[in-house]
Amino acid sequence: MNSFTPEPVRRESVFSKEVFVSIKRFILVIIQSIYRFFIPQSKKFVSEDIILVTGSGSGLGRSLATQFSGLRATLVLWDINSQNNEETAAIIRAMGGHCFTYTCDVSNREDVYKTAKLVKQEVGEITILIIMLG
Repeated sequence: MNSFTPEPVRRESVFSKEVFVSIKRFILVIIQSIYRFFIPQSKKFVSEDIILVTGSGSGLGRSLATQFSGLRATLVLWDINSQNNEETAAIIRAMGGHCFTYTCDVSNREDVYKTAKLVKQEVGEITILIIMLG
């Protein structure tokens, strides 16, 4: 009787393929990094965007809002503290920026939906959303 015995799988060949693929990917990443170093990606212009910044009354939210204002974006400012939010708006308007302020508690789903609907009616579609919660 003639019995068939399969040859064992050679682990070296599977291992060498994995090493080859890893080296190939590594070289590709190095080439892409060198390319991006000398030819960086173009910057996005936000002058036609409507940017919603939550937590814009203070801290990082205020800082981001004022920076985007310098890029001529239309800003929609949401904060639970209306006084701080208005202070941020005053800073932006003093810089020549354009913004809308809304008092909104983002931890309250109903308040978020209500304010979002109002923003859509008064300002338009939000194109960039920045969520800063503290």
